[in-house]
Amino acid sequence: MLTRDDITQLIHLRIPEAEARATLESLTPDQVDADLFRAFLSVMAETCVPLPKVESMVLDCCGTGGSGLSHYNTSTTVAFVLAAGGVPVVKFGNRGMTSQSGSFDFLEGLGFPRDIPLDRLDSLLEEAGLVFLFAPQCYPQLGAFNTLRRSLSVKTIFNFIGPLLHPLKPAYRVMGVSSAHMQKLVADVLAAHPQNRHAWIVRGDNNLDELRADGLSHIYKIQDNAVSSETYHANGVTNPAMPASLSVQDNLKIFQGLVDGDDISSIYYRMVCINAAAGFVVTGKTGDMDEGIRLAEGLLSSGAVAASLNRCRRAYAKYPG
Repeated sequence: MLTRDDITQLIHLRIPEAEARATLESLTPDQVDADLFRAFLSVMAETCVPLPKVESMVLDCCGTGGSGLSHYNTSTTVAFVLAAGGVPVVKFGNRGMTSQSGSFDFLEGLGFPRDIPLDRLDSLLEEAGLVFLFAPQCYPQLGAFNTLRRSLSVKTIFNFIGPLLHPLKPAYRVMGVSSAHMQKLVADVLAAHPQNRHAWIVRGDNNLDELRADGLSHIYKIQDNAVSSETYHANGVTNPAMPASLSVQDNLKIFQGLVDGDDISSIYYRMVCINAAAGFVVTGKTGDMDEGIRLAEGLLSSGAVAASLNRCRRAYAKYPG
């Protein structure tokens, strides 16, 4: 097993590139146990830059990626839906490692800056209702490390520790995980977080890192430091064939259709509404998933999500990156 010093040397790239590559390639999900997972999280946490205190109890909605499936930037769209519903969201993310359109590739396509003035984080959240935190801005060491990660052909431990490194340690989370083994490890880690109020760690069948809109999903719920598990089945829909790959431009076109209210039936629409519903349930905005789905649908059809997007753009315009 890697020692804490080994992990430090790896993260800071103080070993030859070939050795770093070989070590990373050996850290596939099936080779990661709870002790190693916590050790990586602990060492990475030490590299975080200081952030100001945020007064609101915020939610993060994100996925680990690494599923190998082509899918839409659901969680980023969900962030706008949740903000429209009055949920303060600070979404932590990165560029795509295994896809063309990671959350920050998508956000840059929408015109949002990658970096924000971290000392104005609380003010920006109050104005926008939604803030996006770029992982390498909070963890500068990730910038160099991401180059190595992108060159690998396998998913590693870093696909799964990223969302848990959110520097604000949100009170509420909806986190998608693309591995059954890692899903349980993530749930156990969050159960030990004193800041956690309520979190859902979700995985769709076929290891999709979000709730499916067309079948069965598996959920670990963490509340009061206790973990429970259940399944969720989305009834009455069939997943149509999707493109083999979705580019940033593909995602932007889908997003515009959703926000404008033109798309009220596609698989992307259903995925956004179901995953937004999870956020509304986790934060206590709604009592169950059906109520949450209806709320998400109403926010999209009423133009409230479009207004949330515009509010966020106006706020961000004061703090250009």
